[in-house]
Amino acid sequence: MTRQDIILCLLSEGVDVNIMFRGRCMLHEAVKVSNEKMLLFILSLPGVEKDKYDAEMRTSLMEAARGRPRCLKILLQAGCDSTLKDSNGDSSFHHAFQAHRPHKDDIIACLDILLEFGVDINSRGHLGKTCLQKAVETGNHWK
Repeated sequence: MTRQDIILCLLSEGVDVNIMFRGRCMLHEAVKVSNEKMLLFILSLPGVEKDKYDAEMRTSLMEAARGRPRCLKILLQAGCDSTLKDSNGDSSFHHAFQAHRPHKDDIIACLDILLEFGVDINSRGHLGKTCLQKAVETGNHWK
């Protein structure tokens, strides 16, 4: 029995596909561990809330923008809302510059994907900062 089989079995018994555990739902967890196969499976489930906020008021798209380019592209292709902002007013573009220990190539790939999908690079986030200002502020953390 695969993980997908187990999930389908639980869902057939009435488990909520969007249920939160420790502040995150299945979609957030799949992104967090960069499990693209599981991410695609979850997105195919009926009733999944693609733009659900976690306990930290971030969407799975914002989490993916923090250095998970393959997950980011999957979420954007699935129609996740790139205009949403977190509780500080930061967009997914801002989150690309907030990654913890990011790999430069992954961040650049995320930025390219966000641009490819037309995400607003001029949006203002926390304290009115643009993405460019956030990049200057955090650029020395890239390796």
